Order: sequence, then C-alpha cells, then structure tokens
Amino acid sequence: MSANERFYNWPPVKGTLSVALLLGMGWLARGIDDLAMILAIEAVILLAAVYVWSTTLSGFLRDLRPPDGPDGLLTVASRPRPLAVALSWAGLVLTAVATPIAGAAFAGPAPAPLRAVVLAAALAGLIVATALPSRSRRRSARAGGIGVSTRGVRVISTEHPDEEPEPFPELSARRPEPDEIRESLGRLEALVAPDVRWHPGAREAVARWMTEGFLPTLVETRALHLDAAWSPDPRTREPTRAVRWGRFVRSLWMALIMAFFGVLLFGALVMEGTLRDGNWFVLLAFGWIPVVGVPLFVVQAIRAVRRERHDAGVSRHGWFDVLHDRGLIPFDQIMALRTAEDGLEVQLAGGTLIYPTLEDTLACARRAARDFEVPYEMTRRNS
Repeated sequence: MSANERFYNWPPVKGTLSVALLLGMGWLARGIDDLAMILAIEAVILLAAVYVWSTTLSGFLRDLRPPDGPDGLLTVASRPRPLAVALSWAGLVLTAVATPIAGAAFAGPAPAPLRAVVLAAALAGLIVATALPSRSRRRSARAGGIGVSTRGVRVISTEHPDEEPEPFPELSARRPEPDEIRESLGRLEALVAPDVRWHPGAREAVARWMTEGFLPTLVETRALHLDAAWSPDPRTREPTRAVRWGRFVRSLWMALIMAFFGVLLFGALVMEGTLRDGNWFVLLAFGWIPVVGVPLFVVQAIRAVRRERHDAGVSRHGWFDVLHDRGLIPFDQIMALRTAEDGLEVQLAGGTLIYPTLEDTLACARRAARDFEVPYEMTRRNS
C-alpha cells in the first residue's frame, strides 16, 4: 500500500471525508437554484460517497464487535456493552440525518437558532459515533475474557498473563468425561472478571471442542466470527448471505448512479444543444463513465448474489463431505480417490461417494493426494 493509500485509509481522513460529503450534499441542495445542476452534482458526489461511507462504516462495525485477544486468540467470552452499542448506532443515525440538514441551513437564510440546533445535533452525533465504539471496545478488552485458537482455550486476563492454553483433544484421543468438561469450564469462568459473559452459543461450542476436538462447524464459525481456516467445512470460506446481498445492493446502486449521471449528461449536452456552444470536450471527458460503468456494476451485482458451490473440502483432519451430508471423513477411512467419466469417486470401506466433476472438487482430490498421500487414480470409462 502506497503512502497516499495509507493516508486516505487513515480513519480520521475517512471520517472527515464522510462528514464533508454529507455537508456538501445539504449545502448544494440550498446553494444552487438550478434543479438539473443540483441533481447532476449530487450524482457525482454519490459516486465517491458510496465508497467513502462504506469504508467508514466498516471501521464503525469493527469497533462494535467483541475485542480480539492477544496472540491470535478470538474472544468467545467478554464484557458485554449493549448500552454503548445502542448509543453508537443512535449517534451514527443522528450524524447521517443532522449533518446534511446543517449544510442546507448554513447555505440558505435559516434563522440562527435553527443553525445552532442542527449543528449541535450533528456534532453530538459525530462525537458519539466516532469516539464511543472504540473506547467501549478498549474498555471491554481491559476486562479480559476467554479466547480460543487452534492451540486451545485460555483465559485473557492481566492478572493471569502467563496462563497457558488448555489444548483441545486430538480426534483420536480419549474423550473426556462430562464432569471433566464442567470442571474445566468452571475453572475458566472463575479466572475471569465477574461481568464477563459468554457470547451466544460459545459455552456450548467450547464444551463440544473440549470433548470432540477443535472442529468448528459452519454455524459456530459464523456465529462466533472465527477464522474460516479453522473449520474443515469449505462453506465457511463463502461470503455470508448478508455480505453477498450487501455487495449486490452496493453494485446496483452504483449502476443506477452511473445511469442517472449518463442521462443528465446526455440531456444537458445533447438535448439542450450545448455541444454547439463548444462543450463537446465535456462529453469526451465524462461520456465514457456511464457507458463503461453501468455494465461493469451490473455484472458485479449479478456475480455478488451467485453462490459458489462446494461439494467437498479437504483439510489436515480429513475429507469433508457436503454433497451427501456425511461431514468429516478421516483419511484413514478412505481407500482411494478415482476420477471417472461419471464423476469423482471417493471409495470408502462401506461404500462409494460420487461427486460431479467440478473443478473445486477435483482440486480437493489433488490436494488430498499431494499433501496427505491419499491414493488418487484418474481413469476413463466407456459409456
């Protein structure tokens, strides 16, 4: 990343640009008399604003999530902060509503008391939305909690900085008794601050990992925001439905803005005949933007909602079956992998699983043969 990119990605710079764009949109709504000109300039501002606002919002959402632990640990129990989260959202909404109103009030002949009220509201919302999420996250981090990683589960606490992770059992190891699990969880809970709480579903997930080994499911990975690489389920690497639809809406919005900009440009320069006044260079400079941008963002919108199909996955733990809902199959239960005309065959001691010959599935078979020495044959059958 270049110095310029680091500068523009610096949170204060992104925040300043976001507020400036909100103010500018309100200012232009009152500062220009020509409606067509207002709409054209607002469309141009939105082209940049969508990106700036989305990147600023991503930092805001990151600060509302539970704090990360040290040494790659992801917290599964921490101090809750519902009031801080609610106030942060209220501050963000207040900023988004009051800031453009303040811009419009200062651009027109608004009375001084109205200017003071909307400006104070915008500043109050901005201060809350900017400062509260990060400060409350740091306060929650200081309280410590319980974190997990591939090395095990451990307490995050300034009073117990040398606490060693309690390793999860190997898949082939003896499974501990329920009393042992309850005792281990009780010891962890006794070492953290009294106001630390498990995240929803975390206590049950940790108890299962302490019993069966650290193999997070798709639901556990997404609910607890775990690293997708920790799960053998290949679907954890797919974007969630919310992410996919968020990308769809953002791409479609950009396509609409591009189309709107093109219509205004065509109307101002062609329909109004201003090209005869020597403004042809404006069409050359900006006319290509909607022509290229609209199909580009439409294609991105279509791709955003298209799901990537995963029939199987492979990890150090074994072959993970999605198509037949068999879950994890250890490598020692696989006799051979074989590619035939009717699909990829996974030969087990008790039968054979057949997959369509998708490139993703074949790549899993090649990796299983290369990295984990699973027998892999490529044959052809006569139809």
